[in-house]
Amino acid sequence: SIITISTVGYGDIAPVTSQGRVLTMFLILAGISFISFTTSIIASAFTEKLQELKAQRIENEAHKLKEFYLFCGYSQITQMVASNLKKEKEKFIILDIEEDKVLQASTAGFLALNADITKKETISMFDFENIKKIFVLTNNDIINTFLVLSLRSHAPNIDIIAIANDERNEEKLAKAGAAYVLNPSKILALFTSEYIGNPVSFEVITAIFEESRKTMVDEVEVLENCFIDKKILADADFKKYKLILIGVVKAKKAKLYQHTMQLVDKYFYFNPDGEIELEKGDVLIVIGDVRGIEYFKYEIQKSSL
Repeated sequence: SIITISTVGYGDIAPVTSQGRVLTMFLILAGISFISFTTSIIASAFTEKLQELKAQRIENEAHKLKEFYLFCGYSQITQMVASNLKKEKEKFIILDIEEDKVLQASTAGFLALNADITKKETISMFDFENIKKIFVLTNNDIINTFLVLSLRSHAPNIDIIAIANDERNEEKLAKAGAAYVLNPSKILALFTSEYIGNPVSFEVITAIFEESRKTMVDEVEVLENCFIDKKILADADFKKYKLILIGVVKAKKAKLYQHTMQLVDKYFYFNPDGEIELEKGDVLIVIGDVRGIEYFKYEIQKSSL
């Protein structure tokens, strides 16, 4: 039976004594075990080498990234934000210390690396001057706070967006260095109350943000020497581009105008007067057709050259 199962087969000479048969069975089992053990070692080494080469490839890609977003932690929120960035053809990389989450991110088609951003060897991979924004989106507020503290020392001028899973930790994350702290539960509660009170308005706003009707809300930065730099808001001529201005975010207070709300080191002016002066670094919040927004951005970039 062992000869048949092991596919050794019968030879011209077969053992006939009990001792010979026992020895034959031992040799067969020992041979199969040796081959299986050797094959498993080779397969394991081959798999590890493949993983090593894949990690090396991703590290090389990380070195070459220019003007990209950095995600620390792969969560459901990370997946949603990364999907939108991928749709807009933006560059980004996701880091996580858990291999299964890195596998999930890779399976979803994202550039992901199993690495700890607090480690010196990981930090050395990136040129922080090329990072647009950093997202800290793990499901643990303690880890988020530690990551923000660590990253802030290496990226003092980059906006860090973090989530606070518990509302009580929002202030701690802000003190740690997060430019913006979001609380998913609070945002969900806000949207729910808005839907209950204004279901039609909520449906319209949701459709706009989902870009289901080719309409979107976007931000447009005023570049140095562009056609609206050091000009008044009326010179932007939003009707030409079929855009509606929601407001202006300024780094400095506008003279003779009262800001609607104060952001982090910035001031937001909702539906401001056409006489308000624009300058380099101001951000226009507009709503309109995707093509109109893209054309408006193109005109600003072209005139700044």
